[in-house]
Amino acid sequence: MLRVPTSLAEAIPLLKELHHRMEVSAQAPFVLASDARLAARLRDDLGCLGFKPVHLSEPPAVIAAWMETRPPLMLVELRPTEHLSFCADLKLQPYLRDLPLVGLVADPGADTRNSLRDAGIDDWLVVPWTLSELAARMRGNTLRPLPPTRQDPAAAGPAAPVRVLVVDDDPFVQLILEHHFRRRKWEVTRLEDAVEAFDLVRVEPFDLVVADALVPPSGIFELLCNLRSLEPSRIPRVVVTGAQDPDATCVRALGWGADDFVAKPFNPAVLAARVGRLVRSS
Repeated sequence: MLRVPTSLAEAIPLLKELHHRMEVSAQAPFVLASDARLAARLRDDLGCLGFKPVHLSEPPAVIAAWMETRPPLMLVELRPTEHLSFCADLKLQPYLRDLPLVGLVADPGADTRNSLRDAGIDDWLVVPWTLSELAARMRGNTLRPLPPTRQDPAAAGPAAPVRVLVVDDDPFVQLILEHHFRRRKWEVTRLEDAVEAFDLVRVEPFDLVVADALVPPSGIFELLCNLRSLEPSRIPRVVVTGAQDPDATCVRALGWGADDFVAKPFNPAVLAARVGRLVRSS
């Protein structure tokens, strides 16, 4: 049976024994993974989504770190069988049973799902995962990414040849698109409001705007209408995304001057490729 330390005096020696001292915060999800490559990818992807995860390679370190903070979520690599039994023990502890656990599995079959439920695992993520799938787990546990930080212009180096404005009220969509666009060495700006987006486009040049059809306060169509008031040379290419009635939204968006439409949920890599085609043709 799992023994939970009852004080920091007990927990800190565990950390010293493992030579692992970490700084954690209330918004730092835990990652329990023995596979270094898997852990590294998970850290990178969670970083792209605006989180600063704490990687733990051994179950005792989880208990020690838990004594310092109350993590909002833990993602667990379940390939080592002892991790599954460890999760089952966690769920038996009065102070740990409410910790959401997401298992990383290679086989999502019925037998695996039954084993996860028996161990008290709350959700699972199939390996390999996509950024969208990982974001869905974070969103499902009501976690929000850290707010965007302003980059120091002096540290940014030469300006990117392509400037993209992402307008979406879902912070995870913003971060996923930013990740894929920055891989192309593009400069990305993120906003949640169509009015702010138009105000910014009026004073700064953008090559492309990628915006959700229902972006507040009144949707993409007012933004498309306002863009028509600019000089033709200052009007950026516009790609509209949307999930509600995609066929009708596509027809309406193209009719109002959008250059392309991509239905949600979309493959971010496919969207980036279609955006790249527009940029190359401009």
